[in-house]
Amino acid sequence: MAPVLTALAPFLLLPAALAGLGHPAAPVFALYVLALLLATVAALLAIGIARLPVVCLGGFAAAGAGIVPVLTSGLLWPTAAALAVAPLAGLALGGLAWLLIRSVSGNAAAALLLALLLGLASLPALTIDPGATLAWPAIDQFLLLPVLAALVLLLAARRFARSAAARLHEAAVHARLPVDGLGLEQGAFRATALILAAGTAALAGGILALGPAPIVGSEPGEWVALSLALFAIGRLGGNRLGAALLAALPLALLPKLTVVLAPHFVDLTLAAALAALVLQLIVRADGSAAWQPPGRHLDGSLAQPRLAEQ
Repeated sequence: MAPVLTALAPFLLLPAALAGLGHPAAPVFALYVLALLLATVAALLAIGIARLPVVCLGGFAAAGAGIVPVLTSGLLWPTAAALAVAPLAGLALGGLAWLLIRSVSGNAAAALLLALLLGLASLPALTIDPGATLAWPAIDQFLLLPVLAALVLLLAARRFARSAAARLHEAAVHARLPVDGLGLEQGAFRATALILAAGTAALAGGILALGPAPIVGSEPGEWVALSLALFAIGRLGGNRLGAALLAALPLALLPKLTVVLAPHFVDLTLAAALAALVLQLIVRADGSAAWQPPGRHLDGSLAQPRLAEQ
């Protein structure tokens, strides 16, 4: 528990420091940090634990950001009620994504999910009016809805991460053993991870769209960049929440650095997406090259040649 608290400390201290200084951006930054924490949990589930080639978590977040203005501006729902619906849309999209990739290989799944990302990333631009401000949730009875939704998702994620199925899956991956042969239904395991991750990411996206000047706007390139960042967080963090939080910390400190360094942000983002897909083709999840034979040892090293039979 101590490593998780240590990794979580900056996410709690940064908004508190801004609020203590009376900075006007403190509420926006606090919402951004909350959304980033939820998105990190989504990356932990789908990529770190389930080892899925999910490059579209930012797309699920974009869908959550796109549905909130439809409900608040079009149907005049309270912002809190609209936020509570966002994870439901994410759960549905996660189920759809699983139907797309359940019967294909990892490389083909990455390509399909990349195409899904590029489609979902355009939703906020279609539903959020330029210059419009999505009001923050009012402190009333409706606020309980997104709070309960977040708690349910986090508790489900915690139970999934600590389940015997997750431990068995991780042991099988390290030992290079067939998961189904160990009594674990791999399809159900990965479907659960993807659907939970999609719902959590959609709630994060709904939060990211709030406020007068959200850190992640409505441009598709920004949601694609978020998706690539979450993919990296999941790969770096593995199955440990503390490691995923540390991998996500640069996003909390420098959320707009890429825009400053690269004015042609969309072009850079699409190039990075293609690079991520290529890496999926040539590098395994344990870092070994795809063209080398898989190892047979428990430590993941390449197997030694077998002695010739006498």
